[in-house]
Amino acid sequence: MSIGDLYAELGVDFQPDDRQKFLQEFADVARDYQSHLGPAEGKGIRTTQLEELAAELGKDVVTFSPQLTALALSKKMFTDLKLEVPPAIASLLRRYDFYLVNFPITVHPRPGGGFVQLESIVEFNPGSPPKERPIAYQIFPQDEWQSIIHAWQGVRVGLNESFEFKIDPIQAASGLPALDSPAKAAIELKLAGKAGLVFGPFDYDIRRPKIVGRGQGNVKVYWRMESEEAITQEQPCLGVVLQVPKDVPRVDINGVLKALPTFHYFTAEVRNLAEFMSSLGANFFKKGAPVTHDMVWEDITAGVN
Repeated sequence: MSIGDLYAELGVDFQPDDRQKFLQEFADVARDYQSHLGPAEGKGIRTTQLEELAAELGKDVVTFSPQLTALALSKKMFTDLKLEVPPAIASLLRRYDFYLVNFPITVHPRPGGGFVQLESIVEFNPGSPPKERPIAYQIFPQDEWQSIIHAWQGVRVGLNESFEFKIDPIQAASGLPALDSPAKAAIELKLAGKAGLVFGPFDYDIRRPKIVGRGQGNVKVYWRMESEEAITQEQPCLGVVLQVPKDVPRVDINGVLKALPTFHYFTAEVRNLAEFMSSLGANFFKKGAPVTHDMVWEDITAGVN
């Protein structure tokens, strides 16, 4: 699928460059509205504030990292750690190459603002024949990590010998006693086994208690992370263990990102101004003035052994 198709899956029906145009249109309408009413109407101060709101919304930025690092997961890794390769993984390694690919996201909310929702989609080798498309063997985070992240923000995660995302038991030991029983039970299910972590741990900085992760075993992965409160400081990172057929020469990835800033469309002033905007501009504000970003990462496994 194209970048445009991925945006459509996130409900984005405008071009990334259009966002600034819609914000400018909103500011222009607010200024014209103020001029039309005049100071006698007692609306001048409020519409000036709405002009300022449009300028402030323009400062909200979320971006993918322009570069991805693919970390090879190979039989040699087990040899170096003096570990036995699990039979199921040994069988897969004869036919596939595996890589851990992390997708860092940089979040820059406007001063005093924040984001209540982040959504993203990544797709592997779009447009290639089905047999040449890698799949997501494992993804992070998934829904079952919600209670852990909510109870224990900043948890560090790595991979166990089966290439599953797990928590290092050594690190977990110091934090478990302070948690309640449900949280402890959830974390214990995600602890690495006797071998510990064979890769990592990594700091994924996921702080949102509501998580949806879909796409394990597929060529495309979707995440949605939400919080009832606006989160102003975070550098979230999303993870995929990529399973690539050995005869596939390269891996390209398309990614799109959408974030909803703290913005309340359903105020009388904003709704009123939207009536004087173009249909596209008004629809943009009805959807929460989303911030978007997209990237195309080419040949991410080049030179990786």
